[in-house]
Amino acid sequence: MKNLQLKFIADPTTVRWFRILNLFERTQIATKGQLAKLNEVSERTILTDINKLKEYFSDSAKIVSTNNGYLFEKKNSLRFIEQKEKLLQNEILFELLGNIFYGELEDVAELIDRFHLSETSFRRYLRRIEPVLKEYGLKLSLTPIDLKGDEANIRKFFKDFYYEGEMTPHTLVPPKEIHGLIYQTFLSKLTEASVGTGTSPIEFYYSLYIAIERVRQGKTIKVPSKLYKNVMNSKDSNNLLLIQQRIQKNYQVELGVNELCWLYLATIAKRPFDRVDQDKLFCELLQLNDSLTDLTENYLKNYFPELHTTELFWVFDAFFLSRYINHLISPVQNKIMSEIIEKTKFECKESYMKNRHFLRSFLFKLDLTEDFLEDMATSLTLLSERLREQWLYKRKKIVFLLEGDLYVCQMIKSRVFQYFGDRHQIFFITIPALTEDFLNQEDIDLVVTNYSEYLSEYNLSTNWLLLKTVPDKQDWELLFRTVEPQMFELIK
Repeated sequence: MKNLQLKFIADPTTVRWFRILNLFERTQIATKGQLAKLNEVSERTILTDINKLKEYFSDSAKIVSTNNGYLFEKKNSLRFIEQKEKLLQNEILFELLGNIFYGELEDVAELIDRFHLSETSFRRYLRRIEPVLKEYGLKLSLTPIDLKGDEANIRKFFKDFYYEGEMTPHTLVPPKEIHGLIYQTFLSKLTEASVGTGTSPIEFYYSLYIAIERVRQGKTIKVPSKLYKNVMNSKDSNNLLLIQQRIQKNYQVELGVNELCWLYLATIAKRPFDRVDQDKLFCELLQLNDSLTDLTENYLKNYFPELHTTELFWVFDAFFLSRYINHLISPVQNKIMSEIIEKTKFECKESYMKNRHFLRSFLFKLDLTEDFLEDMATSLTLLSERLREQWLYKRKKIVFLLEGDLYVCQMIKSRVFQYFGDRHQIFFITIPALTEDFLNQEDIDLVVTNYSEYLSEYNLSTNWLLLKTVPDKQDWELLFRTVEPQMFELIK
């Protein structure tokens, strides 16, 4: 359960249960003390919660008490998800959001009567979510209950809550026919779009579905004029006009040109994974501020000088431009989930702090606020770390000296190529090549053997690793940790 959704759960017991499950799913083991601290309750309360969780999830998960804490294991993943969703069936704030989304607005009196709540309790729930809505620049009106604020912010909130969040009984899912509609009129042409996109199909359907429902209620969006002009002058935008007629026919909703422009920008601002050519065209088409090029130049010179004169310049330039476009539409467009921020701060602390400092020093030149500095710094850190691994990761030259049973050696060889073959230079030494001079070549990064005599027979100046004759799990983990420590941290 994402933090955003947790804040809309009214029942405190349900909140504790989801926090406990979140930790279990992340670490598989936790102590009573850790769980008590996480939830700010007594260990006695946690003991009661654990016993009830064991009973509730008895056919989908196991929670076993050990000397090291509670050990968690799923027995049936799909059933586990179903049971988690069922916990939220009667959550009033989840239903409230669904009503607002569809324009089925109610007064406070109607809602509390239906849920058999006191007005005091309900207003307390609403006060609790005020800080969450404030992060999106939104407020709740009470007569009737509705979201108030910039339309772009409202759409961003709905998309984060329903698309970025986990499935619940109240999750709004785009109708299946939207896929067919887009496939027939638009998706087949998307691959031809010169600027490309990293937006996934379902994410695009959510953006489109939210636009349809909001326009149906008369809630429209307006794109800044300088963005509007650039988009309408592009050949890609013509593809969006193809869906206008079908939306009108299928949903009796007319998406205006501003709506299509917003949808187009929201889609292409998510940049593709590995298309430098499309990033370059994206920058050329939508370049809005000369300072962005200076920003990219400065960033690469300071943090990635080896990439400064490469084509990856356009990847970073496209990133800064996409954040700028998001800001022009609405600053909250740059907001990302808090879990991603915290995880990135923890795993890439040094890189994150450098990126945050760099962005802060340049924000004023672009007339950007610091409201979503952490979010942008996190996104930049994830991008730079990905490119660091992809382009600057050193290919290692690894020599294997294997002895023993033929089929064991062949099994080792097969696994090594499967695990490391695409990313490193792998050599399995033949009889004629086995000399001390060969093994001590300067460009060899590692010698791996399962035969200890080699280590005494040859005077190796190269780094070496000794495995068991038949490698076990610990040997493979040691090999991963030595060859690809970053990968090992991800999979351990």
